[in-house]
Amino acid sequence: MAVLEFGHRLLFVGMLVTALVLVLSVASLILKERRLVRAARCGFYTLFVIIGFSGACLAHGFITGQYNNDYIFNYSEKFLPVFFKAAGLWAGLDGSLLFWTMILAGFSALVAFQHRWSSQHPTGRRLEPYVYLVLSVIVLFFVYLSWSENPFEVMPMEKRLRLASHYKIDLDQAGNLTDGAGLNMQLVNYWFVIHPPSLYIGFIGFTVPFAFAMAALIAGEVGDYWIRVVRRWTMVSWLFLTSGIILGGLWAYRQLG
Repeated sequence: MAVLEFGHRLLFVGMLVTALVLVLSVASLILKERRLVRAARCGFYTLFVIIGFSGACLAHGFITGQYNNDYIFNYSEKFLPVFFKAAGLWAGLDGSLLFWTMILAGFSALVAFQHRWSSQHPTGRRLEPYVYLVLSVIVLFFVYLSWSENPFEVMPMEKRLRLASHYKIDLDQAGNLTDGAGLNMQLVNYWFVIHPPSLYIGFIGFTVPFAFAMAALIAGEVGDYWIRVVRRWTMVSWLFLTSGIILGGLWAYRQLG
């Protein structure tokens, strides 16, 4: 359970890092300091590592069968194949929020990495702190939401005893649940492993064009530079979103007939 507690603490650290990126972005606009912009850029790299490790902690809990965790108990069981256990990360609301935040942090880091070259263009250089400002506000909201919903919560002993009695599950000598309630049978399908990530990548990918559009509006950059920059982001996001919808239709057809 120490791994799960560590994952929750990482989310809190992620909030602090995101807030720091937000402050650095605002300060760079006020003080006109490029050093602060570069520091904000590094902040997004750090944030991706932190949120990635947090998600890995929850995935580790699924794979190793830490059923005292409320979320893992409800969306996994001992005899599920490993890939379904790992997919439990997005089986419910709490884990889906964390998975969403992981992808968003990854895309933000990619945008920051892209600005190593985009900032060489005069317009890209002016837009960079505004893009970071918009992205950091969005990411901060989702990191806070993931932290407050807390998919890492461990059940008290009283609840474990009640669930063990209800589901006819044994407890070990330390009072740990030895099995989970299991994944909904509608979700035990290989499309479940493929469809949600594709859909999430499509949805979250459009955050990048939004951030650039808002940055251009705030900065008063009415040219078409930002449109050229986000064209590939838009096409890739549209591709994943379309694929996700098609895969979801196939899943429903196969599963429900």
